[in-house]
Amino acid sequence: MKPVMNNTKWEELRLAMYRILPEPPQWRTKNIENDYVSDWDGEWYYHFQTGGYKTIKWVEIKVNSEEQRNKVLQSLKKSKCPSETNQ
Repeated sequence: MKPVMNNTKWEELRLAMYRILPEPPQWRTKNIENDYVSDWDGEWYYHFQTGGYKTIKWVEIKVNSEEQRNKVLQSLKKSKCPSETNQ
């Protein structure tokens, strides 16, 4: 399986989520090589980019409020990141 996003897109996503302050959403990733799903993490600035992006199959974003959900969706739309939502 080939990743849908390149390093530039992952960086755009990381920075967009980091900017949703004071409370950025949590995230977890699935590894493209071994299907490992990481634990939930809320630190976008350093943790999300640790190890690079080449093994990320997908990222799941967990929000805490409707306001945060709207900010995440706006950020995804603005950066043109491919996404799906769970209602």
